[in-house]
Amino acid sequence: MIDAPTHENFRPNKAGVRIMASIFPSSGVAGRSAAIWHRKMSNNLAAALVVFGGLQIFVISTVVASGATSLLYHIGIAILIAAIIPAARNMERRWELLSQSQLSSPDIVSRYRADQMKLWALTLLLPLAWIPVGALLRLIAG
Repeated sequence: MIDAPTHENFRPNKAGVRIMASIFPSSGVAGRSAAIWHRKMSNNLAAALVVFGGLQIFVISTVVASGATSLLYHIGIAILIAAIIPAARNMERRWELLSQSQLSSPDIVSRYRADQMKLWALTLLLPLAWIPVGALLRLIAG
């Protein structure tokens, strides 16, 4: 059974309005800050996987419609499962570890931005690699 909040659970904010305090213990500002960056990277990874999957389907469909072999669909799924998803999980695991470390705020911000740029560059550019692959397969097949 869940207990109803009592007045001890509430604290005044800057405007003097009583708001509910967090029920989760925090390890101070540094711990909360790092956890926020981990959550932000996790959200970026989830969105990037969705965008990557959509772009990959679109690009492969376009390449197959232009005359390439439909084997590209299977190769694309295999690459997604074998390479992209584990790489995304490794990046997420790295950010879990970073959130547990006591990095300074400027250091974690710079790492976040660098990882975010790499993630979105790969998300947007890797599906485009199917265009030359399809053209090459079309040349080979004759």
